[in-house]
Amino acid sequence: METNVVQIPGKQARANIFAIVVIILLVIGVGWYAYHKNQKQSKSNSTTLSIPATWSTYKNDQYSFQLKYPTNWGAASLKTFSAQGGNSYIVNFSKTVKTGSTFYAPSVSFSPGNKSLAKDAIQKQIDSASKNKKIITDSSSYAQVNNSASLELSTLQLYQIVNLPKLNTTGALLMLQIPNANPKCPVDELSNLDGCVSKSDYTTLNMVAKSIQSF
Repeated sequence: METNVVQIPGKQARANIFAIVVIILLVIGVGWYAYHKNQKQSKSNSTTLSIPATWSTYKNDQYSFQLKYPTNWGAASLKTFSAQGGNSYIVNFSKTVKTGSTFYAPSVSFSPGNKSLAKDAIQKQIDSASKNKKIITDSSSYAQVNNSASLELSTLQLYQIVNLPKLNTTGALLMLQIPNANPKCPVDELSNLDGCVSKSDYTTLNMVAKSIQSF
């Protein structure tokens, strides 16, 4: 009569099995956390940057790109300028802000030869923004404010990573001028608004930036 011998795993074997189980559980846990974090972030971005249906669309067939903007910015048109390193392209809007004898208008510019508007340069600023309270960021853009006490004008500048092959560019600069309610606004300080630049101004410019896309 044959006798079956059941071998009980030794301590090392049991430890190995336990380690494998722990690793599997950790992988599942990390994957679950990352998935739900991305889902939450995606939902948040969609809610925060929901572009109003009343906005206008500027579409350029020559360079295969488009963007959306507030209708009260007026008509949009593209101008081309010769610059060092190649042409620069600026989408201007007919809405203007007057300070003194000078008129300013919102704008979206693309300068392929400008290194500060390249994707890598913008990403570097985004990555280091935690050390700079004068900059506000999201995953693909950063913004800052330049104030002029003499002109009583604040300029909100937003640098956005884009992908526009026909313009040969990976970055855009959006600018919006806001008359100062307080001429003593803190210089370059976006975290301290004080009537210089409101959060709604930033949100509006950010929505325009996120709407830029090629077709």
